[in-house]
Amino acid sequence: MTKKIRYLLPKHYANVVLRLSQKIAELAQRQEWQSARKLEEKRHSAMQELFSHPDINDALPSMTSILHEVMQLDAEVIIKGESELQEMSLQLNELGKGKRAVNAYLKT
Repeated sequence: MTKKIRYLLPKHYANVVLRLSQKIAELAQRQEWQSARKLEEKRHSAMQELFSHPDINDALPSMTSILHEVMQLDAEVIIKGESELQEMSLQLNELGKGKRAVNAYLKT
């Protein structure tokens, strides 16, 4: 006797992905990158569930607005992350200049 596996609707998984994406974006705005990374792991699992769902192809047209919002949130997080990286790079560069100046002073 075989049991039929029952799945939640694809839209359920899409909503889970959306909620996690929203939370990740909030964490990114607060620069809580470690917490955001942990949530990204959960979101990755939810996305795997969504896109491996047997009814995904039929459900995609009804989920375009949800998936579009997820993509917008992802873009915001990427922009925030790149901005943070640039700022850190500038700070490191300034720190290096200061260190070189101190070294030059000590050598004279």
